[in-house]
Amino acid sequence: MTSRLYHSHAMATYHSPTEDRELEAIQKAFPDHEIVNPRSYDENKEKATRQMEYCKDLVTTCDKLVFTRMFGHVTSGVGIEIEHALSLGKPVFELVNDKVKQVRKVPKYLTREETNDLSRQWRKRNVSYWPYRPSSYQRHTVSQ
Repeated sequence: MTSRLYHSHAMATYHSPTEDRELEAIQKAFPDHEIVNPRSYDENKEKATRQMEYCKDLVTTCDKLVFTRMFGHVTSGVGIEIEHALSLGKPVFELVNDKVKQVRKVPKYLTREETNDLSRQWRKRNVSYWPYRPSSYQRHTVSQ
């Protein structure tokens, strides 16, 4: 049976070169793992309804979690997912500069409002592949 690894990252980075680089680094660090990316479930109606509870359920189905920060901060959703994984006794790793290190306690993380502010900053400085903004999620392309 293949081990499953949850990729916990800020929604602002979904569908971006940043996400691509993270996935590549995670696959290199954990070559024998299936990566569960919450972005892959964006069209799932249950995820749209249950949001973080759905993501926590995905974390539960995985053997470990790897997370990234945005501008040096752990965003609110990522923090909740880390907390959940650790509460279940699952190993948690942080990806920094294409290297993973194990984390044994929940790092300080932003509130949802702080995360939204940081996400707006991220979108101004980075590229997204999304050509539109679906109604149930806040995704943007960079305005030129």
